Amino acid sequence: MKTKISIATFLVVTVLFLAGCQSSALSAPMPIRQETPAAITAQDAQKVALDNAGFPADAVTNLQVTQDTDDGRLQYEVDFRQGDYEYEYEIDAETGKITSRSKDYDVTEAPPATEAPPATEPPATEPTKPATTDNISKSKAKSIALKHAGLKESEVKFLRVELEKDDGRTYYEVEFRKGSYEYSYEINAKTGKIIEWDKDFDD
Repeated sequence: MKTKISIATFLVVTVLFLAGCQSSALSAPMPIRQETPAAITAQDAQKVALDNAGFPADAVTNLQVTQDTDDGRLQYEVDFRQGDYEYEYEIDAETGKITSRSKDYDVTEAPPATEAPPATEPPATEPTKPATTDNISKSKAKSIALKHAGLKESEVKFLRVELEKDDGRTYYEVEFRKGSYEYSYEINAKTGKIIEWDKDFDD
């Protein structure tokens, strides 16, 4: 009888010991996978965008830097405003290279309001009005876009220039491609000023 009790006691102790080991194994913390941190910081991305646009940080407004993922790649989106234009940049968080950028004219504000001469000088602008009725040539619009992009016509593909009209504005739409990037420009047909431009990465 004493032998049977000893065996039963041994079995109970063994079962409890194994249960305790299994519980400890289950309660052990699992290793946490950490994503690879970005090679550049948000401040670095901000500096890359502002340096490319040619403005110091105190010369722009509505400056925002956000982190996002595109096709599995970590990137920073940098948005800001300078004057009548809004700028948007996408910067690769690993390499610090600009993958996309755009400059959009804010049509909610009329451009004459910022360029009007003082009230004492309206007559000085009167003689120049007839000259502004003629549009610049397509060739001129094309050269303006290529010069801004820092490219030559021989370096681009699918170049096209079309005269467009929208909301009373007449402008040239210039589009071309260089390597993995597509460029798009809207150029005022009267003054030759760049109204809007985009550079998009297309792999």
